[in-house]
Amino acid sequence: MKSFSPDVNVWVALAYRGHQQHLLAATWFGQLTSETVGFCRLTQLSFLRLLTHPVVMQEDVKTQREAWEIHDRLVADSRIAFYPERDPDAVEKEFRKLTATGQFAPQQWPDAYLAAFARAEDLILVTFDRALSRLAGDAGVCSSKGRKDHTPRFHRRERLFYRQLCIILSEPKARLRESKQLALHDGDRRLQTGKEDRNL
Repeated sequence: MKSFSPDVNVWVALAYRGHQQHLLAATWFGQLTSETVGFCRLTQLSFLRLLTHPVVMQEDVKTQREAWEIHDRLVADSRIAFYPERDPDAVEKEFRKLTATGQFAPQQWPDAYLAAFARAEDLILVTFDRALSRLAGDAGVCSSKGRKDHTPRFHRRERLFYRQLCIILSEPKARLRESKQLALHDGDRRLQTGKEDRNL
């Protein structure tokens, strides 16, 4: 069973219908069955913070109580879990490895932690962010334990779907708005962008 670790932007897009990438996030989540999708402490805190941030949410800004209610409605879904650090030493080892550069990169700390956490806990990181996607790829976060190439064992249909998902999640925002159709590569199903989606 695969376990996914979305970054905070995917969580907000999933929970908030007004997010411009809500359809993509809801489509991805909607086709999951036995897989697990989880918050870590960093994404949980970031999710709650963004929901209560007036610049981000504008007229839809939430109180702290309302933010917790949205969070709790999400985690009531049997597919959603909370991922603790089962092996803190392994997480820190990967985290230090990803931040051992000579660059001034203050914005990279959270991304590096998410990539390190995913690799150490054998999770698949899900993101809209190209920079995080590149960092995660370098870290091999889509790893299967014990494999040297750090690539997941996907069947052909799964490879097609995840290739499409990664391309879509990496597209510039303008191109996403212009897209008329999201190919799911799950049998012959296709979801039109005008189709009603479930509001979490």
